[in-house]
Amino acid sequence: MRLPALSPICFNLFRYLTGNPCTDFDGYREYVIGTLPQIDVLDGIDVTSFDKLVAKQQLSNVARKIIAQQKTYENFRTEQKKTSKSRNITEDTLETYEKNYEETDEDFWNQPSENTSECRVEMAFHSRRAQRKQDEEKKTPKQETWTPKLFAEDGRPYNLNQAKVPYKLENEDNRYVLTVHVYKFMDTSELDLDVQPTYVRVTVRKKILQLALDEEVRVDESNAKRLIGSKLLEITMPKVKQIICPVKTQSAKDNDFRNENKSKLTDEVFDSQKPVEFWNITNSSTSVKKVGNEKLKGFVDNSEVPPLE
Repeated sequence: MRLPALSPICFNLFRYLTGNPCTDFDGYREYVIGTLPQIDVLDGIDVTSFDKLVAKQQLSNVARKIIAQQKTYENFRTEQKKTSKSRNITEDTLETYEKNYEETDEDFWNQPSENTSECRVEMAFHSRRAQRKQDEEKKTPKQETWTPKLFAEDGRPYNLNQAKVPYKLENEDNRYVLTVHVYKFMDTSELDLDVQPTYVRVTVRKKILQLALDEEVRVDESNAKRLIGSKLLEITMPKVKQIICPVKTQSAKDNDFRNENKSKLTDEVFDSQKPVEFWNITNSSTSVKKVGNEKLKGFVDNSEVPPLE
């Protein structure tokens, strides 16, 4: 903003020129107050009556100094524009410019900037390109660079659940049964199964579930099936060293004894359920064993103890 252009602004009581190159001029505040006597606040600082009186007295001298400084600044800006044209950084050429200089962004933000329109335009280009790069990184899916370690140095397989799927491994006498909860609507082509004598590996969408087995299994006899209408994958792996358990057989003597007890029990049940003749109820045999007052063997009658009532 050219300071001589302040005179038409006669009704402005508050004025902020912070950031304008004219604030660096010597006598800038006195010139503005003297040119605008009605102003009350300049750059957030109150203007007192004393400030207005001093500015009015020094206005003629300060005006000559301001005009001279302004001409000097205009010459400086002319040379500065010639220098900035040699760079000629625009939004279209910024991509090529920064590909040739990888550290351009860091160097640009670390160096002091000039208070010029060209510098502000260049800052806007750099900020816009940085924001565009961040948006592209968010849209681009991250590729996993981590490779899972499946075996120890001695060849021992590790337990790994990279797929993070629920599973259950049952250790029976003659076999292992592994049940994996895979995705219900996942196509079978996205599953891969590898059964080895000492471990089993299930790959679910390129993510691995590997479990080490305590006993060796028969690879050629192992089988896998996916239950229809469910998300379960069942893998059966017979063991190499199977445990043969004896089968318990019932002897003929035990069977005869059980049949005899069973027949006795049924006879007693039928006898207890025979009909009762109500006219002969009083004559039914109800034998109750009466206990007399006979003295027991070895009983000593103590006369001092009173009789029980």
